[in-house]
Amino acid sequence: MKKLTVDRIEENIAVCTDENETLTQIFVSDLPFEVREGTIIIFNDDGTIEHDTNSEENRRKELFDLQESLFDE
Repeated sequence: MKKLTVDRIEENIAVCTDENETLTQIFVSDLPFEVREGTIIIFNDDGTIEHDTNSEENRRKELFDLQESLFDE
């Protein structure tokens, strides 16, 4: 299994990073769901592709909480 996070979209290419910050480019048209910045994609060993909405929501909450803590100081 490989987990990637969409860093940005450039034309029809999703520029993604993994946990080691390695960049990977994927054609948006090759993905079975809509992607945007922050979308988490899982490439399973059996060749299937999933949209990891649970991890994505957790990450957004963590970033929101961090932002809130910075403005509360």
